[in-house]
Amino acid sequence: MAKYRMKPIVVDAIKWDGTYACSACLHQIADDEIINKYFVFVHPPIGSPILIIRTLTGDMKIQVGEYIIKGIQGEYYFCTADIFEAYYESTESTPFETQIGMDS
Repeated sequence: MAKYRMKPIVVDAIKWDGTYACSACLHQIADDEIINKYFVFVHPPIGSPILIIRTLTGDMKIQVGEYIIKGIQGEYYFCTADIFEAYYESTESTPFETQIGMDS
């Protein structure tokens, strides 16, 4: 069996914190047309907004703390924080949350 290593790539990503302010942060990785095509916001009368992303494998609810990633071919998907943080590191000198203004 052959072994493979992931190629180093840089992706745009934000960490979903479940707030209305974070909903606006999507504009850091997508324009209005893309947001309307791939993302659905559910605004319950009580509580935090719910974010659903339309992926190639179906609609998926994004949990608080998960990352929304813009892939190298312009696709959008999400990733749990533990996996994201195991595979990615910041290209900046600050943590991901700080560079997008969402310290947790």
